[in-house]
Amino acid sequence: MKLGYLGPEGTFTEAAVRRYAPNEEAIPYIDVPAALAAVRAGEVDVAMVPIENSVEGGVNATIDSLGVGDPLVIVGEILLPVTFVLAVPNSGTRDIRRIGTHPHAWAQCRKWVARTMENVEHTPTSSTAAAAQELAAGTTDYDAALCSALSAEKYGLDLIATDIADNRNAVTRFVAVARPSRLPAPTGADKTTLMVHLGHNEAGGLLEMLEQFSVRGVNLSRIESRPIGDALGRYAFSMDAEGHVMEERLQAVLIGLHRVCPVVRFIGSYPAADGRRPTLRVGTSDKDFRAAREWVSSILNQTGSAPEFSPVPFQQAPESPQSAFLPDFETMDSKSRMLVAALREFSQYGYDGASMRRVAGAARVDPGLVPYHFGGKSGLFRAAVMETFPDRESILGLLAPVTPDSLAPIGEMLASPAATGIRASVVALVRTALSPTAHSDSVQIETAQWLAGVIAEAIGTSSRPAVTATLTRIVTGLIMLRDVVPINPLRQLGSADITRLLAARLALVDPSIEEDPFAGFGGASALDSGDTFTSLEPEPIDDSLPARERILLASRRLLARWGFNGASLRDIARDAGCDISLVHYYFGSKTGLMEAVVNDLKSSTEAWQSEYMESDLPPNPEDGLRDLIQMLTRTGSRESVRALLISAANPGSPKVSEMVRAFVQTLFDLGVGTHDNPAVELGLHLHSAEVIGTSVLSEVLHPVEQPKIPAAQTQSLARVLIDGASRGESLEELGGQALSEQALGEKAPADQAPAEQAPAE
Repeated sequence: MKLGYLGPEGTFTEAAVRRYAPNEEAIPYIDVPAALAAVRAGEVDVAMVPIENSVEGGVNATIDSLGVGDPLVIVGEILLPVTFVLAVPNSGTRDIRRIGTHPHAWAQCRKWVARTMENVEHTPTSSTAAAAQELAAGTTDYDAALCSALSAEKYGLDLIATDIADNRNAVTRFVAVARPSRLPAPTGADKTTLMVHLGHNEAGGLLEMLEQFSVRGVNLSRIESRPIGDALGRYAFSMDAEGHVMEERLQAVLIGLHRVCPVVRFIGSYPAADGRRPTLRVGTSDKDFRAAREWVSSILNQTGSAPEFSPVPFQQAPESPQSAFLPDFETMDSKSRMLVAALREFSQYGYDGASMRRVAGAARVDPGLVPYHFGGKSGLFRAAVMETFPDRESILGLLAPVTPDSLAPIGEMLASPAATGIRASVVALVRTALSPTAHSDSVQIETAQWLAGVIAEAIGTSSRPAVTATLTRIVTGLIMLRDVVPINPLRQLGSADITRLLAARLALVDPSIEEDPFAGFGGASALDSGDTFTSLEPEPIDDSLPARERILLASRRLLARWGFNGASLRDIARDAGCDISLVHYYFGSKTGLMEAVVNDLKSSTEAWQSEYMESDLPPNPEDGLRDLIQMLTRTGSRESVRALLISAANPGSPKVSEMVRAFVQTLFDLGVGTHDNPAVELGLHLHSAEVIGTSVLSEVLHPVEQPKIPAAQTQSLARVLIDGASRGESLEELGGQALSEQALGEKAPADQAPAEQAPAE
């Protein structure tokens, strides 16, 4: 066997080599990376290098070299007590001003030097033996060397002092490193060395990694952090675990680490030099792990047929567009990481609330790379969201041939974690439709034009334009109420539930009320007018109103235009014609103003106030649905509704975001009511989502103008739902009846019309 070691001759590492393999050929190398490179290249079979000192800690050169490059494994370790001598040349001066030695040696002797000599400087060297060698050769400017007695003797130096050490118990640990091969058998007193990278920079990441050891009863005898080097703040962890990889508990640890950490590097299992056996916690022996695995196998190997059982619908845990959106950044270049991080950012915070610094932090790049690659926020939005969104043909393929079978992809897009990227881009587009600064950056206009073109083309080419128009409104409303302002029970719907509800809802569309399939969208021709996206200046506020009313009116207008993020207390005070101190006096803060707008919205409808806020009677779903639709569409409350939508789409304050969500939830709970039949309640909620969808799409095409609600179709559907609810019928039952009537009408003989002809589509 041929060995390499940290040279030159005479180092403590050579002493470790002689103890490890006294009769084998040993070759010195200039530093640790060179010795390990010789192992990788096959020049030597084993390299002996220092890895840890009881005083100074880990040897960074060894830890870092083992963590990168072709895999190497530790096959053994040697512990050596370390003391030093102070040596000078035979003809050298005894007036010592500079001492050469390795930094770890200096750390173990600096107190002795300070006590013994005055004004002495340290000159770092690659090893203690190198300090002695260079001093003897006269090629350096230091006067003495701190080295081993063996080095001083080998290079003919005179000893000034011996047995030097600040800590008499100082020990250095050396490891023998080889190329991977068959593992040595476990002895019961072993160590396993690993290098582990954390998955992402977030609270609890280190705890999640350490729990893999803790829950399996594996003790760590050493753990040190080392910078990975690809970005500031990114660290890997070098660690020694008590145990051998052939033991069940260590295998379970490695499986757990591989599952939650992007990089896990195995650097060997080998006998511990101190021979200490770990104390095993109850339940962590090999016998315990094997018994647990056999128990699980007995469950999986049971025979017989399971009885069929359908789960209770509408009870799935809510999935957000971001919940499954955790990409493997380790396999991406910096630009791809920025695009993925930006898509997540825009879908979570909207265009207004998105932060380029957060995007750079999540992508682990310098913030300056964002404008370098994309120019700014608007360029990043176009690249991240519009490129992820399905192309025009794919969208038309989903919207145009609307049948119960064709709705499954739409349900998947809205709720399936597998479609997270598409779903995140859809949510980002809806949030951007209500982003005031996106309007100033023209991103909102581009989004509106693109969306309006797709909708117009889908409706224009569809054989069932009323159904297609209804579907686009429902989808947009579901996005708002599942991801932007999530309410129960819609937030709990899975993709299969959404598909069934959409099919039942679309079966109720009355083709005879198809006044204008573009109602609510502004029409394709509206995009050609020059003032489509211009803001309508509100009338001046009446100066005769009390100051509090003027402030509330001004705040409602500005919140409806700019949302909670963009509205300024100073602008509100200016529009109200009062000093800003009065705003603070009446409302305290912008959050207080938002609370006042919400309360004002609650009391803006007499039916809402008299029937629900002051009545002890249970809510009536029939009246509640009418009042809720009026609340969402009437001119008097439109500004407040828009203020809530914009503030929810671009959350700037967690408190305000939760306040808006809680109010919208209350609005639906009281306005729609809790019906005895949960499926009926879902139908009423779904219709309200369609009304909100109409509003949102109108905001996209006409950001501040009064939206056009398709009143005839809305009231017609409301009548059907209310009549059905009074009979206790669910939305699916009503939709099934509509489909049956249409089917009967289609199957009637040509010469015999049915008694009640269903409306033709």
